[in-house]
Amino acid sequence: MLGLSAGVLLGAVGLANARDIGAGLVEPRAGRSTASRFLQGPLMLLARLERTSTIIWLIGLFVLGAAYGSIFGTVGDLVKSNPMMAKLLGNSGVNAANRAVVLGLANTLVVIFAVVAAVPAISILLRLNADERKGYLELLHAAPVSRLRLFLSHTIQAVSVGTLALALGVLGMAVAGNAR
Repeated sequence: MLGLSAGVLLGAVGLANARDIGAGLVEPRAGRSTASRFLQGPLMLLARLERTSTIIWLIGLFVLGAAYGSIFGTVGDLVKSNPMMAKLLGNSGVNAANRAVVLGLANTLVVIFAVVAAVPAISILLRLNADERKGYLELLHAAPVSRLRLFLSHTIQAVSVGTLALALGVLGMAVAGNAR
């Protein structure tokens, strides 16, 4: 173990002596002279920067919708499990009552999904303010990009992600609710 430690130490000292101060160990390669078509403009840049967060939120809302939708079968059987209600309402009344309970739950869940779907949208909008305060937008301001275009890019991205998150939450609920 002592020999391995001494070998690693000698290797680290050798690498530290071989490199320039402030430079990395790997030689940087020249990049493209122009940006990819998918990175031209502030909207595409923002979409690329928010890609991982957006994907996680969209998958999360779909899974949340599927989790809630999976209980529709049990919730719908609440009225059916009560023998007094079954006698009082009859078979068609019980089915109508079950449907009303499921639809009432679905309506409430859509409101909850709308609130949760607003979180990534608000996060994207607040990113504009945070990036401005931290100085990250200086490179964009050096190019001919107006503040209005930058704001509209963030707004379009936020509305798109929020709407898509809500739609995926409802879709997950519908898919799981109809799977029984």
